[in-house]
Amino acid sequence: MKTLFCILLCFISFVSHSQMNPGTLEVIVSDTMLLLPDNITYEISVTAGKTDTLYNAQSGYDENTGEYKEIDINKLSMVQLQTNTDRIEQLLKAQKLKYRAGGGRAYTIEASVFDVAKNSFTVEFTSMEQVKKLYNQLVGKDYVTTSITNVSSSKSEAEEKKLYENVVKKAKEKATFVAGLAGKKAGSIISISEVTAPGNVGDMGMGGLFGMLGAMFQESNKPEPSVVLQKTLTVKFEML
Repeated sequence: MKTLFCILLCFISFVSHSQMNPGTLEVIVSDTMLLLPDNITYEISVTAGKTDTLYNAQSGYDENTGEYKEIDINKLSMVQLQTNTDRIEQLLKAQKLKYRAGGGRAYTIEASVFDVAKNSFTVEFTSMEQVKKLYNQLVGKDYVTTSITNVSSSKSEAEEKKLYENVVKKAKEKATFVAGLAGKKAGSIISISEVTAPGNVGDMGMGGLFGMLGAMFQESNKPEPSVVLQKTLTVKFEML
């Protein structure tokens, strides 16, 4: 009789537990938001360019000595580099742009026996229209290469909150639909956890979508860089 009473007590306890803890439904939902950047970092690299033309112009037969001139190509490259650097800096100053000068970084040209220096400028912009304007003045110069190294938006924090709200709303809609397929209802949210996907670019200060080259503007159908906010949440609901 005592054994029967224990079994009956366990059965009642099990039924009570099942009623208090209905099944659960877990959904994973993602959403993405694109923002126009209002902080763009633009790098301009300046080299000596095609020194072979200068070399050919300055070398040649010297009638006075009866010999061919010997030109120091390294020295010639450095002089031309400084000339090109001054040209770009004058352009930046004329447009009253906010910039900082870098430079002094050496690199080796492949299949060459000498090194040449490379100077650089980092320019800060607040819109892509400003970037395009400068790019159009630089394109075609064989001694200049450009790249967008970072973009961000001052609106990211506020918009990120909206994005979380959108993802939770989508999760509720998905849970309601899926639960309905089973003849159930989605109840209250039990838990929410964020999923960090491999390679998730986050926003463009949060990730780095971008070593975007200035050459991107050469084709009108290419997309402009955006600040990308992306969130993925796992949301667990009660199943009623």
